Amino acid sequence: MPLNPIKYDNPTHPVEARRKADANKVSWVPVLTSTGQPLMPCHPARARELVRKGLATKSYLKGVFHIKLTQRTKGDTQVVALGVDPGSKMNGYSLKSPDRTYLNIQQPAKDGKAVKKAIEARANMRRGRHYRHTPCRPPRFDNRAKKDWVPPSTLSRWQHIYNTIAMLCRLYPIQHCIVEDVKASTKKGKKSWNQSFSPVMAGKNWLYRRIRLLGLELHLAEGYTTAELRLAAGLTKDQRKLDYNFFTHAVDAWVLANAVTGGHMYPDMIQLTRLHRPSYVLRQLHIMQPKVGGARTRRGGTALPGGIRKGTMVKYNHSKAKGSTHLALVTGYSAAKGYSLNFIDDVGRYTQKAQLGRMQLLYRTSWLWQFPWSYKGYSSRRAYQRNITNAPTKVAKHYQ
Repeated sequence: MPLNPIKYDNPTHPVEARRKADANKVSWVPVLTSTGQPLMPCHPARARELVRKGLATKSYLKGVFHIKLTQRTKGDTQVVALGVDPGSKMNGYSLKSPDRTYLNIQQPAKDGKAVKKAIEARANMRRGRHYRHTPCRPPRFDNRAKKDWVPPSTLSRWQHIYNTIAMLCRLYPIQHCIVEDVKASTKKGKKSWNQSFSPVMAGKNWLYRRIRLLGLELHLAEGYTTAELRLAAGLTKDQRKLDYNFFTHAVDAWVLANAVTGGHMYPDMIQLTRLHRPSYVLRQLHIMQPKVGGARTRRGGTALPGGIRKGTMVKYNHSKAKGSTHLALVTGYSAAKGYSLNFIDDVGRYTQKAQLGRMQLLYRTSWLWQFPWSYKGYSSRRAYQRNITNAPTKVAKHYQ
């Protein structure tokens, strides 16, 4: 399907379009059949009605609430496209159909330098362990890089994007995926420099192959194409790349998805969903530096006392006062203090002294979603007040 720029046959006034997009705060609920096939999302009121009548059951997938129909095995779907704007610091996603926008996501990109540092530390520990236990271990030559090998630091970045796309495909009936094609830096006058052996080129080609294996129709758009689509919609891009608002990265993903599905001249929803991974150590065989006596204790892992695992979402009541219940994530345990809980919105420490009797276990997740509890397109009222002093004026500046 070609990428068609938006046509102004019956343009909507930008102020009215902004008002409607800002007022649209509906979090559409994903719907699955009894066999697990995704259908079109429904309104939250419709989902509650289906559950109340016994026609659907509640379920969670990677922290996303959805319903599963009990009597239907198939259904009709519309054209649904997923726009992807990969970046060095942030990734943007937008999921929409010709009728409406269902999801706008901003996600921190994987830090390749941190991955490289962790791999080097793992290699040093493995080398030291081999030397201590098997000093005469013969060399091995069958562990060299393969033909389509991608550096781990680069692969982690593109795997992060692929895992997000694959997870969304399990919840929504996506048929098209349009990605802004990134290019490797080149030298003037040298056409092939950094093309065949660039980690960026190898990583993105790995991603494109995996997207096609998902059964999606892949579309690629150059950077200037995205800029033309954004200009045709009368939108501008916020240059504060690390801010959580629709106009930094999700706006590009939206115009790309809208170029495939059509149906809108301006964004019909600018509420942003923040998606990130919880920060805790999964597993480390032993610590780098031994303790007194040469003991190397195990570090990390997800199993905690009381049958709880790291990444479990809980409702924690820290006191008997009204309104003292908060949604938090279990991230650790200390025998001297108690369970460690983190906030799910600001990814900050909530408490290190949580007691098991005051926690209501909900579900375990490896992803953290912050759905549109946002304010004026920003991740929170605090972020809005920090970045904007006059909401109508500042938000309207992105509409030309």
